[in-house]
Amino acid sequence: ADRLVALLYDENGESDAAGPLASLPWFRQWLDVLLNFAQPAQWVIGLGAFGYDWPTGREASTVSFADAMARATRSGEGRIKTEAPYFSPHFSYAEGGINHSLWFLDAVTLGNQKRLAEKHKVGGFALNRLGLEDPGVWKVLGTAATSTFDLAKLDLPLFPAHAGTGDFLAVVLEQGSGRRAIREDESGIWSAEYLS
Repeated sequence: ADRLVALLYDENGESDAAGPLASLPWFRQWLDVLLNFAQPAQWVIGLGAFGYDWPTGREASTVSFADAMARATRSGEGRIKTEAPYFSPHFSYAEGGINHSLWFLDAVTLGNQKRLAEKHKVGGFALNRLGLEDPGVWKVLGTAATSTFDLAKLDLPLFPAHAGTGDFLAVVLEQGSGRRAIREDESGIWSAEYLS
């Protein structure tokens, strides 16, 4: 085969217990396994760009980055961190008496994964769930791994985000800017904190 595609996300899927979708240790471990079975340049690494919202005792639903930001804002969850050991953003909230755990993939997560895979000279990248992504992933994908770029400012384009449950939708126009503080450790791994 000229190319092989590895989908390195869904560490925890919709039917699983809540948890990271592609934690950095899990990603690193699977990348190392894959590279033992073909030349690195043959591998196209599939990266996720979505999230899952797990209501307690129920199967998760897929959410976009905009959905995650809307739910965090609506729930009053002002600070979301991407840090060790998972390097995968997440938060918990309650709605209608039901506790939720929401894990998602963002540009910081994708940046860590991309730079790690590029060190092995993989053949390319694929992005899953177009339309659900953090707009910053395009900056990450369009920039060399050694470049710096600004992912701190969060200006989401005006498009619908889904927050809440039920059979009827109430359309509310709410748009705001946010920020994330991004730090790089001595090994080049990014961590982030979302600030309201």
